[in-house]
Amino acid sequence: MSAANTLIADNDGGDVIATGPVTVAGGYNLVRSWDPATVTLPADTLTADPRLQPLAVNGGWYTLTHALPADSPARDAGLSTLLPAGLIHDQRGWPFLRVDGEVDIGAFEYSDTLFASNFQPFVL
Repeated sequence: MSAANTLIADNDGGDVIATGPVTVAGGYNLVRSWDPATVTLPADTLTADPRLQPLAVNGGWYTLTHALPADSPARDAGLSTLLPAGLIHDQRGWPFLRVDGEVDIGAFEYSDTLFASNFQPFVL
């Protein structure tokens, strides 16, 4: 199995299970649960609760997504150089850019567009 910048969490029956020894190739993944007796993960794998938001319409065309909250450990924890060439949008498609800072782990790229350019609000 190979996975890069992939979020595997909150699946029924476990996240990564195997009936025999499996070594996961790739890197910069977040896996919430796995069976360490049969599954070997890359050393850079995060093993935390990604704090996924409920499946919802978060913009985009034809897909529901689990949004990442601002405090998710998946934010900016991937590696942009592992993205396939030409992949410039997240799962939602245009106009949701795939990279805002460093790439997020998973299909959803968190973006705080109002403050992305260090915009400071005018306070009265």
